[in-house]
Amino acid sequence: MGKLVEEVREWNSPIIGAYLLWRFTQSYVHNHPTGDAPVVILHCIANTLLTSPDFNYLISDKRPNLASYVKGFSESQYKKSDVFACLSQRIRKQLSSAIQAIDISTATGLLAWESESAKLFPLEEVKSLRGTATKGMAVQAIGHKAEVLGKWFANLDILTITSSLGVVL
Repeated sequence: MGKLVEEVREWNSPIIGAYLLWRFTQSYVHNHPTGDAPVVILHCIANTLLTSPDFNYLISDKRPNLASYVKGFSESQYKKSDVFACLSQRIRKQLSSAIQAIDISTATGLLAWESESAKLFPLEEVKSLRGTATKGMAVQAIGHKAEVLGKWFANLDILTITSSLGVVL
């Protein structure tokens, strides 16, 4: 049981969240038609999707878009079409963790905050985050999922994203 508790603590770490949000933001900007950055609320949604095993296991570059991801939960082998019923509540519950991750990412130079537009921009030159270099393949794999999610979100507006996921803001 000790190892499981340690894994839960590690994955819910705002340092891991900062890394994931940085990768998400880089991908979003790179894939956005005009190179725009995501608004902060998208980071809160992404943080919940990426740090919750109930949601992140279907994030894959084998799926072309967000609609395919949502549809994946109703496919016969998963049968979890009701999983999005609790997403809004989880986002609110994890809001503090998302804000801590954003704070860390801006303090360490991963992201830059633009307060007028409430957008976070990725910084190209970054310092190494203490603790992430030794996390190995598991963190790299979830980092790749963050990139995939950023690509999906970049091609949609906020209303489409929230309605597809059943999120009530």
